[in-house]
Amino acid sequence: MSDKADGRLERSKKSRDQIIQAVRELIDEGILIPTAQQVAETAGVGIRTVFRHFNDMENLFKEIIKVNQSCLLYTSDAADDSLRV
Repeated sequence: MSDKADGRLERSKKSRDQIIQAVRELIDEGILIPTAQQVAETAGVGIRTVFRHFNDMENLFKEIIKVNQSCLLYTSDAADDSLRV
C-alpha cells in the first residue's frame, strides 16, 4: 500500500476517534443526546465527516455503547487480576 493511502487511513481513523471522543465529552458535560452539529464542532470535523463514519446518529450512539462496554470489561478484568494472589 502506498504512503498516500496509509495517510488517508490514518486520518480517517483519527477522525473517527475524535468523533467518538467528542460524543463522550458532550455526554460528560451533561448533553445526553448531542446533535450531529455539536459532535462535529467538538470533534473539529465537518458534519459530513460524522456521517461518512456513521450512517446516522443511532449508529454513532451504538458505537459509543460498544466502546464503553469494552472499557468496562477491560477495567473489570484488570480489577479481577489485581485481586488474585
